[in-house]
Amino acid sequence: MPPKSELHVIPSSDLQGFASALFQALGVAGPMADEWAKSLVWANLRGVDSHGVLRIPSYIDRLKKKLINPAPNMRVETRAGAIAVLDADRAPGAVAMSRAMDEAIARAREVHFGWCAARNITHAGAIGYFALQAANAGMAGIVMSASGPMMAYHGAKVSGVSSNPLAIAFPARAQAAPPARHVDLECRNGENNERPRRRPRHPAGLGNGRPGTRHHRPQEGDDPRCLWVGRKARVSPS
Repeated sequence: MPPKSELHVIPSSDLQGFASALFQALGVAGPMADEWAKSLVWANLRGVDSHGVLRIPSYIDRLKKKLINPAPNMRVETRAGAIAVLDADRAPGAVAMSRAMDEAIARAREVHFGWCAARNITHAGAIGYFALQAANAGMAGIVMSASGPMMAYHGAKVSGVSSNPLAIAFPARAQAAPPARHVDLECRNGENNERPRRRPRHPAGLGNGRPGTRHHRPQEGDDPRCLWVGRKARVSPS
């Protein structure tokens, strides 16, 4: 007889606090642990569970193996006009990316355009989170990430390409910044995980559609800012 499965709704604030406590127990400073945990729960609330709290066990393993530095000495090595270079000293990826976006925003405030390259970072996480930093600051944000080869070309026997996600976000005029478009092709162990999935229907009214309609998919509405939840939500916003 298959085991009984139950859905447990966890307040996002509780989950974020728990995740932060786990990181702090391994030597990550409180503010860094909070930022790291916040980015993971954000991904869960977006329905992108692949970049949410399920990543915590692997992060803990990397912290124990010293692959992630719990007390990094992040520093801006270059700052010239619109350009900056951040050495993250193997900091938690979400913390380093957030710091890099802060630097890019600061450059843009000074010369109207900002670009920051971050090196020596670890797993970046859901990069749409960092694009929204720019949108929330009233700017357009573009975030890109690169990694080593993880997937083989068709017919090849060794890895030759990697997953290189791209996220873009813009501020809105009369409402909060819309969700970033997070384009992410995830490859693991040489296998392309971007498989066709059955698209579940999300609750009526969750997205912005034609006036007076109750659509269930983004493509059914006129407004491109509507939100498609790719799987059943497991974390409550409150």
